[in-house]
Amino acid sequence: MTQLDVIENPATGERVRWHVRSSDTAGRLVRFEMWCAPGGGVTTTHVHPKGDERFEMLAGTVGIELGDDYREAGPGDSVVIPAGVRHRWRTVGDEPAHFFVELDAPGRFEEQLEVFFTLGRLGHLGTSGRVPLP
Repeated sequence: MTQLDVIENPATGERVRWHVRSSDTAGRLVRFEMWCAPGGGVTTTHVHPKGDERFEMLAGTVGIELGDDYREAGPGDSVVIPAGVRHRWRTVGDEPAHFFVELDAPGRFEEQLEVFFTLGRLGHLGTSGRVPLP
């Protein structure tokens, strides 16, 4: 395992271990394992325009907003976020969340995630995962 296989974002409490990269699948899929601290997560509403995103929960609980719906997922649960559906998620409760994520047709997802995590490590992101505006 190389150093680039695991990345961390202290601003949002996320840690990722890449299992399958886009380059391994000719751009069809990425798969990664994620750990997220209580209260951490992807709090900015976003959309994956071309690919479904799948969560396989191992531990902890995440609250997921899917469009206008909200649901919580815990150990043993799977959640599919269809392409084009706006969503965001956050760890719920006092226990860290641990889960796998797969994303079809990821485009530049890996690169974007690595840039955001680098910004977080450099102290350039707020806890929302966004660059704070002056």
